[in-house]
Amino acid sequence: MGSVTAGDAVSERLLKGLLDEDTRLFQDDGHLFNFSQAEENEGADEATRELLEEIDRCLKGFERASRTHNWLGEAGLNADERLQQEAADAQSRGSRFGSVDLARFVLDAVRLDGGEVKGDVADEIFEITLPPAWSFGLEDLPGYDHTSRRLLLTNRLDVTQDGNKNPVGLLGRAHPLLRRALDRVRNISFGGNTAAGQDIRASAVSADAPAPILLYTFIGRIMSQAGREFERIMAVSVRKDGELRTYLEAADWLPFADPKRAIRPTGLWERHFADWSESAAARAGEAAELELKAVSESFLSEHCRMLEVEKDALQRWLEQRTREVTGDRVVRQEQLDLFALSDAGKDNTRKIANGWESQTNPADRLSAFAADSAQPSAKRSEADGVLRLYRRRQQEISARLDVSPPEIVPLGVLMVMPEVSRGA
Repeated sequence: MGSVTAGDAVSERLLKGLLDEDTRLFQDDGHLFNFSQAEENEGADEATRELLEEIDRCLKGFERASRTHNWLGEAGLNADERLQQEAADAQSRGSRFGSVDLARFVLDAVRLDGGEVKGDVADEIFEITLPPAWSFGLEDLPGYDHTSRRLLLTNRLDVTQDGNKNPVGLLGRAHPLLRRALDRVRNISFGGNTAAGQDIRASAVSADAPAPILLYTFIGRIMSQAGREFERIMAVSVRKDGELRTYLEAADWLPFADPKRAIRPTGLWERHFADWSESAAARAGEAAELELKAVSESFLSEHCRMLEVEKDALQRWLEQRTREVTGDRVVRQEQLDLFALSDAGKDNTRKIANGWESQTNPADRLSAFAADSAQPSAKRSEADGVLRLYRRRQQEISARLDVSPPEIVPLGVLMVMPEVSRGA
């Protein structure tokens, strides 16, 4: 009986403890956090409060600077309304001018490099026989037979097989064939296949023309140390009788290159152009150079003017940020003798030794301030960041101002034959 009584007592104590714990679990002990406090940093130690105040000050300074200096947007530090509008306009122009049918581009590149195409991109399934140079590394592509170099393709997402259950590949932006076509056409456009003595950048079309015409195309460009600053595609047409015409707008000469007017070029060069083509090429190049020189004069003038304005704005920005980081005070250094130095006290001795207070050049002042170990690390880091931004932007502007003379790069030549010679 005694053991039962003791067990009951133990059970009773356990049950009471569980009930008390359950009661405490659901009790409301009040708010753990008070978000209505006037001081948001209350309770934090002094170092933490200083760090939070410094972060807040830096963010406010950054916001103020990014609003007043739009050039910071190019460094990824600003995206004001004007830059957003320019980006939207550029994207719109790119969509309008870059509306290239990628599938047709691939097929044209295959034909240009010696391959064959059966069918059309508008068909549900079309077949390509790849040139030998294209076949490397494509063994695992859907629809590709490496023994015959034949590739079954489609533009439709719902088509994965042909009538014989053979796999069919989808010719989209991510297809390896597109990258190969881009590489081959880029190589061809700069004469990559001229080793065999035949420049395949030359082609032939028929047109409503009174006599055979050679249409030369060029890239006119101006390069700087930062890259390409100006580029324009030009064309010059030359006739045997000496008539010459320059085209600056692609819309004026692209109708000559209509693929529907293409004709076989075999023998045309020897019969109609070989005896006068050399002088025609020289005259076309000279005409293109003169035209580019005239166009580039206005561009270079505006280019240099805008960059000089930007240099001035950059210098004003540096001066403003230097004042914000180091203050306006300038201490003039004096040569103190031994007794004056001992009377100056530790504070004046430190100022004269450090020297950044005496600097009037903003870049030198920031550099010396960032090297002063007596300053707070956050301020020194801010000074160093401003200085690095300034120097990087200054180098970019100097590189863009260092431009080379305008140059002409030949692209290709088109043989234009009168309609009556279509069968030649």
